[in-house]
Amino acid sequence: MAQRVSTGDLVEAILRETRFAELMLLEADGRRRYANLMKALRRARQTSEGYAEFGRSLLEFRERELRESEAPVAAEDDDVVKIMTIHAAKGLEFPLVVVADLTWKAGGRRGPPFRAADGRFSFKLRGEDGNIEPPGYEEIRAWDAQQEAAEEMRLLYVALTRAEEHLILSGALAGARKENVLARLVEAPPPGVRVVDTAPLTRPDARRRRFAAVRAAIRRGAELPAGIARDEEAARALLARIDGHRPPPPDGTPYVAAAADLVEFERCPRRYRLQRMLGIELEEPPEGDERPDADEHPRREIGTAFHEIMEKEGPGSVPDEAMVLRYFPPAGPNEIGKIRRWCEWLSRQPIVRGLGGPGVRKEMPFLVRLGGLAIRGKMDLYSPDPPLLLDWKTGERVRAKEYEVQVAVYVAALRAAGMPAPDHGKLVYVDAEQVVDVPERPVAPLIEAFKDAHRGEGSFRPKPGDACFHCEFRKACLRDGVPIPRTQALFDG
Repeated sequence: MAQRVSTGDLVEAILRETRFAELMLLEADGRRRYANLMKALRRARQTSEGYAEFGRSLLEFRERELRESEAPVAAEDDDVVKIMTIHAAKGLEFPLVVVADLTWKAGGRRGPPFRAADGRFSFKLRGEDGNIEPPGYEEIRAWDAQQEAAEEMRLLYVALTRAEEHLILSGALAGARKENVLARLVEAPPPGVRVVDTAPLTRPDARRRRFAAVRAAIRRGAELPAGIARDEEAARALLARIDGHRPPPPDGTPYVAAAADLVEFERCPRRYRLQRMLGIELEEPPEGDERPDADEHPRREIGTAFHEIMEKEGPGSVPDEAMVLRYFPPAGPNEIGKIRRWCEWLSRQPIVRGLGGPGVRKEMPFLVRLGGLAIRGKMDLYSPDPPLLLDWKTGERVRAKEYEVQVAVYVAALRAAGMPAPDHGKLVYVDAEQVVDVPERPVAPLIEAFKDAHRGEGSFRPKPGDACFHCEFRKACLRDGVPIPRTQALFDG
């Protein structure tokens, strides 16, 4: 194909039309991914290479960057702990070596674009009915994964052979897949290697006692009278934390609000600012993280495992014990039974029947602009025909009022994306065994208030209510009118 526009103009047009850079903000470590794409765009604007040459040079640059290490600050024979990449450790030996994070399957971890031996590359495209695989995609992806697996195993060999006397391998074994690298090493350890499972040592009774104290503190909070007594010393300490806050310098990354930000802002603007903007955490966690007596892990961790099962297995499946452990390796007997009970109840509900069609999306991420504000989020389950929006809730109590904003944002996001949208969402409380309809409501006034507060034209005033009794800032809540030093605005325009 004849080159009609410059490489820089082409890359800029691709990023603009596909919104690929913005969509990277939805991924883990999204800010870094966005910055890397902007770096690639700058290189494209400066290069005189053609399209294919520039693509190959980017791949070569990535491989070269992965192999580069930071300058050493300690001599090889210094008696210190050294943390380094496997590439940097080549040619060195140590009495004791620790290789961490071995709970992965060799090959297939590298993301798109995938490349082939002849220089071709491929990646999926997003369409209205899901992802679209271009011709040759599977062939190129398989070849790329095979090469990646071979390279990873070569690197693993390098890491294992750096140890002179002792080698420690770290990772999760409970519920791990057989192709898991650590599981394969444990099943067939090399000669002279003794395997020690340390899992029983990581769950002492002290953790249960610590969370029992948290539960007691929350119960005390619920018994406070309507006028919660202020702790002036705690309030002064909180102000000192705010005074010491130093926002990160602007890096050019566009601000994207999470749907959860709007939910927390609606609940209490003051708490939203202290916790989500300034990142202030107090010792006493908010209600919802307390651990029921028979559970060994916070409910939030159990809920995360349930969401993952719903995403990978579907709401009609009932996992056995082995499957629960695959998704939540440290689960105890009570937690396994709880997750299985939730799934059994859900599988009997009429709303999940017939949800196996191609248009059903589970854990569907989105990035839309509503009222001039970029908003990201993830819907637990969406079906376009007929329009259906489900959100799993694993809390013990039904609190539908608190999630009206979340449902409203999801419905507005579907409409903004031109997708069929229901006029209400359904909150599925699997522990309370209830399905609650939440009607659509306008979100424009809330978005404007959110933007005004971040611009400095509004305020982050506290919103007194029942939630105050369960707020970790309740005794140190700053009265409206107490000045809070300004921070860097997170929203511009």
